[in-house]
Amino acid sequence: MVDLVKIRKKAKKNAAAGEQDKSVIPSGSEGPGREGGAQDEVTDPVNGSAHPPRSLAPAPASRGFVLNDRWQARRVILATGGRSVPKTGSDGSGFVLARALGHSVTEVFPALVPLVVESGHWITSLSGTSVEAELSVKSATGRVLQRERGSMLFTHFGLSGPVVLDVSRHWIAAQRAAAAAASGPPTLHANLLPGETFESLEAELLASSSVAGALRRRLPDRLVTTLLVESGALTGQTPASAPVSRLTKEARRAVIRNVVDLPLPAIRDRGFDYAEVTAGGVPLSEVDLRTMASRACPGLYLCGEILDVDGKIGGYNFQWAWASGRLAGEGAALKGEG
Repeated sequence: MVDLVKIRKKAKKNAAAGEQDKSVIPSGSEGPGREGGAQDEVTDPVNGSAHPPRSLAPAPASRGFVLNDRWQARRVILATGGRSVPKTGSDGSGFVLARALGHSVTEVFPALVPLVVESGHWITSLSGTSVEAELSVKSATGRVLQRERGSMLFTHFGLSGPVVLDVSRHWIAAQRAAAAAASGPPTLHANLLPGETFESLEAELLASSSVAGALRRRLPDRLVTTLLVESGALTGQTPASAPVSRLTKEARRAVIRNVVDLPLPAIRDRGFDYAEVTAGGVPLSEVDLRTMASRACPGLYLCGEILDVDGKIGGYNFQWAWASGRLAGEGAALKGEG
C-alpha cells in the first residue's frame, strides 16, 4: 500500500525548493474531475488554504494509479486525516486529492476544540478551576440549538474541558450558519448547577442563611466569589457572609441568573492546531459504506477523518478511524482477490 505521508513530505520539500512536485504523476489518461487526471493543485477551495502542489491520477488503461513516478497501484486508500493537529501531517492535503479524483468536500472546520474569550475577561482569572456544567448553544432568538453536559475547565485563554470540546462544533457550525444567513450570532450559556432552574435555585437561596454559604456547598469558592462580585452582590457594604435578606432582589436574581444561565462570551475557537478532530469532509453518500470504496473513482477507498464524520469526546473518533480503516483495508484486499 502506498504511504501518502511520504508523498506529502516530498511535496513540501519540493515546494520549499521551488520545484514542480511529481509525487504522484498523472498518467495522461482521462481521470475523474478533469482531463488527463488530477493535475497539480495548490489552493484548497474549501478553506482557501495553500498546500504544496501534488496530483494523483488513474494509470493507463484504467489499471489503477501511478504514484511517485514509479509505483503503480490498482487500489489506493486515502487515510490522510483531516486538518486537525497539522504538525502530525494531517494538513488537509487529503481533501485536495479526494476532490481532484471526483469527490466533493463539505465545508470543514475545527471540532472538539477549546474556546477563547476576550483577553482580561474575568473568566481567565479562574484558570485551573473546573466545574460540572450544562452548556447550551442558543440562536439569536433564544432557541436552544444544542445542549451538552460534562466537566468545564476555566483556562488562561478561556474555556476547555470535555463539555466545551463537545459543544464547540455545534457553536462553530451555528456561527457559520448565522453568518451565511446574515442573521444574529448564536450565544453560548452555562448552567453551573445542572438540573437546577431559576425558580428552584431561588427557593433554595431564600431558605438559606447566606447566598455565598449555599453556593459554596456546591461550587468552588473562587467561582462563587467571582460570581457574587460580577453580579453586584458582593461589595464593601455587602460581605460574602451577609444574610440573604441583606441582598436586594435585583442582586439576588442576578446571582441566580449567572449560576443557571451564565453567558460565556466566546469570541473564537483555538483553530486546527488545537482541535482534536475535523468536522466536514467527503460526504458518506460518495462511498460504499460496506467497503469504503469510492463511488466516484474505481479503485479508490477512503477512511477516517477525511470523511464527513465527527463524534463526541470519548474515543468515538478513534473508533470510527479504526472501523472504517479496517473496512477499507478488507474491501481493497477482497477486491484484489476477486
